[in-house]
Amino acid sequence: MKDQTYTLHERGEVKWLTFPQLDGYPELTHLFTTRHGGVSTGEKTSWNFGKGSNETWDNILENYRILSNILAEESGCEVGREHMVRTDQTHTANVLKVTEEHLGMGITRPREYTDIDGLVTNLRGVPLITSHGDCNALLFYDPVKQVIGQAHSGWKGTLKEIGAEVIRMMCSEYGCDPRDMIVGIGPALCQDCFEVDEDVAQMFYTKNEGWRSYAYQRGIKHYIDLKAVMRETLVREGVQPECIHDMKLCTKCRPDLFYSYRGQKGKNGNMVTAMMLKPQKQIR
Repeated sequence: MKDQTYTLHERGEVKWLTFPQLDGYPELTHLFTTRHGGVSTGEKTSWNFGKGSNETWDNILENYRILSNILAEESGCEVGREHMVRTDQTHTANVLKVTEEHLGMGITRPREYTDIDGLVTNLRGVPLITSHGDCNALLFYDPVKQVIGQAHSGWKGTLKEIGAEVIRMMCSEYGCDPRDMIVGIGPALCQDCFEVDEDVAQMFYTKNEGWRSYAYQRGIKHYIDLKAVMRETLVREGVQPECIHDMKLCTKCRPDLFYSYRGQKGKNGNMVTAMMLKPQKQIR
């Protein structure tokens, strides 16, 4: 299924999403998983990547194997779980430059880093992995320098402007120009589903009074458009507005496709975003 904001892919019971605006780059493979196609059971049926009650690490590893098979088929190259690098998400604005020493960390071997919510690299054949329940996934691609980046941007990461930190590291480490970057915003809570109390809302208004225009109030609750905040941050860093693409899907509003922390009251599984540069010999 295709529309202007996302493409839904299906292979048997496995379903995943991609950005049409990124699908045209032969050197790039990316996807956002759904809840369909894995081996988890119960509340986390079936393609779950998050720990929690009634879930086993064996199931999660098998779900990663399924993911690696999809990435291998889509890229035409060998992709194993030992090639992946996963964040250690604690709602920070910290970004890691991924090198060969990090391969497999967070999946097939322990991490040697903590408190990392963003990843960047120019390595080929190395999938970057971030995990999502209701928090935004940001995908970055510079087709000129061929550098990729990802971020887990929940409300805390959005407030701390993790998107800006990813851009700055891509520029400082690889010489990227924000004007060349394409940024994708994956499924997450829509404004109507991101309900917060006064204390959280005031954190945003204190940080940037202009962000008040991206919120409305109903009774004592505030509803903030996090994606609008992120877009403003990205544009301020130099990304061209027409190069920012939003799948326009809400994880809570679409229980048929996604897990949702708020929708399932914390008993949810997790999706992941994966992004990888293909090895040169596989580009076609």
